[in-house]
Amino acid sequence: MAGSLRLVRSPDVYELRVYVGRDSSGRVKHRYERFTGNKRAAQRALAALVAEVEQAKEVEVEPGNIWSPATTLNAAFAAWKLNGWQDLSPTTTRRYEGIWRVHVQNSIGLRKISELGSYDLERFFRKLKSDGQSESSVHQIRAVLNRTCHLAKRWSGGVLPNPVAETELPSWSMDAARVVRAPDATEVAALLRACAEEDPRVAAFVRFVTATGARRGEACALRWGDVDLENRTITIDESIVSSRGGATVKGPKTRASIRRLSIDTGTAEVLAALRKEQRG
Repeated sequence: MAGSLRLVRSPDVYELRVYVGRDSSGRVKHRYERFTGNKRAAQRALAALVAEVEQAKEVEVEPGNIWSPATTLNAAFAAWKLNGWQDLSPTTTRRYEGIWRVHVQNSIGLRKISELGSYDLERFFRKLKSDGQSESSVHQIRAVLNRTCHLAKRWSGGVLPNPVAETELPSWSMDAARVVRAPDATEVAALLRACAEEDPRVAAFVRFVTATGARRGEACALRWGDVDLENRTITIDESIVSSRGGATVKGPKTRASIRRLSIDTGTAEVLAALRKEQRG
């Protein structure tokens, strides 16, 4: 299977491209991913991506054979991976695959969609709860199952139902919820001092995230070209996500995620000091 890579931004940002076939109109289709690292690491990531695409094609089946009353949840999930996951981020697909592999694949995933009802699925959700899964985990599992069955219903032309749509989740008592407390100003200041004593780069990173509320991946993707110290502004237009074989640079999910942030004088001074140190 053909694959290629090209340097799209120096230093060390590569675009990986793998041929995946042709669409219904005969147009060539490729899968693209971005990778940050040296060329040798990028070549390894490309090889892993090619293997992943090849493995996916091995489980591909003809639409006329898959959409029938005998279609299982696992088969519908595999079809979704082949037709739809190209639009999702590597982080999202890895999370969905992990959810399915751990909680669904070898249990309810073996069942035929046409034979599942809300009773069966609600029993499944309650078993997850009794096994110690949190409310948020069970909610995510239900969301992935719902999307799988929704697509199966649509792609089968209504031959298959979506039994997840009418289900309800178990309830968790408020006492079981873990209270998450945000640090107060004194604790944040102590954290910043400790970081400054340990490593100025870590201190700058934590200071930036604290001052702006930027996501971790956005902060990791920041370059000096995005920093305007004179006007004390930061441009957020990329994010780093972990993927098979290394890290990948990707654009934001929505246009609204591209934004320019103002920073305070203290944060600007910390960044200026770091840039001066890096320039030697």
